[in-house]
Amino acid sequence: MLPFEPITLSHKPLFDNALRGNDIPSCDYSFATIYSWRGHYKTTVCQALGGLLLRFVADDGQPCYAPPIGCTDDVAAINLLIDDAQHRGDTFRIGAATRMLFARLENELGHILSLRLSRDQAEYIYDRQALASLAGRHLQPKRNFVNRFVAHYPDYHAEPIAESNIDHCLSIYNSWLAQRHAEPLADEQASIVAATDNFDVLQLRGIVLYADNRPAAFAFGEMLTADTFLTHAEKALTDFEGSYAMINKLTASLVATQAAFINREEDMGNPGLRKSKLSYHPARLLEKGEIYLTR
Repeated sequence: MLPFEPITLSHKPLFDNALRGNDIPSCDYSFATIYSWRGHYKTTVCQALGGLLLRFVADDGQPCYAPPIGCTDDVAAINLLIDDAQHRGDTFRIGAATRMLFARLENELGHILSLRLSRDQAEYIYDRQALASLAGRHLQPKRNFVNRFVAHYPDYHAEPIAESNIDHCLSIYNSWLAQRHAEPLADEQASIVAATDNFDVLQLRGIVLYADNRPAAFAFGEMLTADTFLTHAEKALTDFEGSYAMINKLTASLVATQAAFINREEDMGNPGLRKSKLSYHPARLLEKGEIYLTR
């Protein structure tokens, strides 16, 4: 069996090296994502073939592997994972698999592997300039929300997330939960705590939005590929009308300035979240699913 071990911050240099030159703009190829959600997914890692292999527990409670990261030979890496699953008595499967990954495997392993896509896992990728400008009739409703926010809170301002204000992210998150009359979402909350506690180490960047001198919204993320910014978290308090549209626009115009595209992750099958993400008219959906053995 492969020598998997729990993910820690000490693995970041290994991930930085393995992810160098990554061209798949999926949130699953982000060390910050993997580290922040390690408690939920019980993620473990091992080094192999010049890169990294990951094993985790999927949402159905069953073991699963992640796509190989930075390996010199993806086909050989998959064969290692197939053997590892057999030795453990597990069903082999690769979660969060893209068409791009499957295309790299299909010629040599297509006779034993198949890809099953899931709409709930698709990631929403937007043109950054479109989110920054909100130009065009199709984004008029979003401009209206932004205009109402500016009219109601002419003294609004945004600050880069730093040590002096990072605690406001958690206060906004807790107030957001209270507004929804929801129980604490332990895994999401833990992921935000892990990210904010290690903000600089994880090389994240973001902003806090203030209105009436109160924290109203925050968002943070990172450059995922050479042209794509990944938004890890975005929360806004709805008693500030238009705060969601405003924090989204400011993220695009002030934070993700090096990017051509912004990945705002999945909707996880949530109808309200899907409607919201579609209303911003993504440039494309990054399809993902599961690679499994057919033999």
